[in-house]
Amino acid sequence: MNALRLYQNAYKNKPLITHAIETGIIMTSADFISQLVVEKKLLNSVDVGRSLRFGVIGLCIVAPGRAAWYKVLEKKLPGSTPATVCKKLALDQVCFAPPFVLVILTSVCFANGMHPQQVMQKLQNSYTEIMLNNLKVWPCVQLCNFYLVPPHLRMTTVQFVSLLWNIYLSWKANVNKSAS
Repeated sequence: MNALRLYQNAYKNKPLITHAIETGIIMTSADFISQLVVEKKLLNSVDVGRSLRFGVIGLCIVAPGRAAWYKVLEKKLPGSTPATVCKKLALDQVCFAPPFVLVILTSVCFANGMHPQQVMQKLQNSYTEIMLNNLKVWPCVQLCNFYLVPPHLRMTTVQFVSLLWNIYLSWKANVNKSAS
């Protein structure tokens, strides 16, 4: 059985588990890339544990949270008419994104061993900038996603952009970690 068929069968039979594993792999990869490319670390100085922790957050928090959110959105606002898409987009960016980013950023900080005071400082220093950048990326992605993509494929569609977003998010969560 080829890899594509294996993925399609897993996606069809166990979509949440498949997305959780997919998200974990993407977030692990994103952190690894962030360390190499953005932070310009040498390969032998990459913190593999940090990458794995970021991946576990994807596996245990991001994937289930996003799956539950999409399920609620589709149940409350079925369809993809322009009016419905605008409502979904507004709810996504106003009700879901701010607390979700907060949970992810906080989880990364605690997973990396920060004390509560350091976490609060990191949130004060980074959260607003992350949310402003979120508004530069995700509304356009979600507009296309809600309008053009069938509900059962929306999480997969988001995964394509998530790699780049998570490189950024990992960097912001970890920049000046020791100074925070």
